[in-house]
Amino acid sequence: MNHKEQRPNDIGIAFYLFKICI
Repeated sequence: MNHKEQRPNDIGIAFYLFKICI
């Protein structure tokens, strides 16, 4: 039961977008 999935990870999304950007 991961509660991390329930709350949006802005940092995770930003890092993901930054990774595909470069």
